[in-house]
Amino acid sequence: MNQNPEQIARDKIDSLLEQAGWKIQSKNKIVFSVGVGVAIREYQTDEGPADYVFYHPENRNVRTETWSEENPEGRWRKFTYDEIIARDKTNLDIFWIKDKSLTDLDNLPEPDEIAADIIANMEEGIACFRKVLKEFPERG
Repeated sequence: MNQNPEQIARDKIDSLLEQAGWKIQSKNKIVFSVGVGVAIREYQTDEGPADYVFYHPENRNVRTETWSEENPEGRWRKFTYDEIIARDKTNLDIFWIKDKSLTDLDNLPEPDEIAADIIANMEEGIACFRKVLKEFPERG
């Protein structure tokens, strides 16, 4: 496969992160439940795209609040127990946050990026199936 220097470097970083126990995720398909530490590639931030954003649930209590009166689109907001209980029909149902970047057609990833993500996911799946196949006894 003909790769540019940036992709070669990203592959090496991905490999090192995986060896350290991080689960690499695409910015287009983030599954936080895949492991204790999740590294998200090319995640869009307020400052522009970050090469990697890291999520580690054991650090959730030191998370920085991103919501404010000035930034009502911020995704992380702390509420006190009293603020939650004071609400009408209080519950702790979980819902998905809508990612505006996926509905903004001008900001969708390029088709080759989407295709590369699909190929990487398929190759990872095939590698997993090969590991499973090796566990079966050979038939002669």
